[in-house]
Amino acid sequence: MIAGLLAAYGVILVLLGVFNASDEELARGDGLNINLWGGAGMLSSGRRVRGVGPVATGCRSGGDRRGTRPVIFRQ
Repeated sequence: MIAGLLAAYGVILVLLGVFNASDEELARGDGLNINLWGGAGMLSSGRRVRGVGPVATGCRSGGDRRGTRPVIFRQ
């Protein structure tokens, strides 16, 4: 649930950064589009918390009754 909120707010901020960036907002951020970069960070964090993002966890679903186990402990 928290990952979904992070991703949703991230999408909103990315869209604001792309379509609604004014010169005044860019001046307040010293030329950096804060909404765009903040939204990208939140979207990436939401994906990583959910487990969809490009994070190497070392785990995969093996279909056994105990659920997901680390690959390095399989025999």
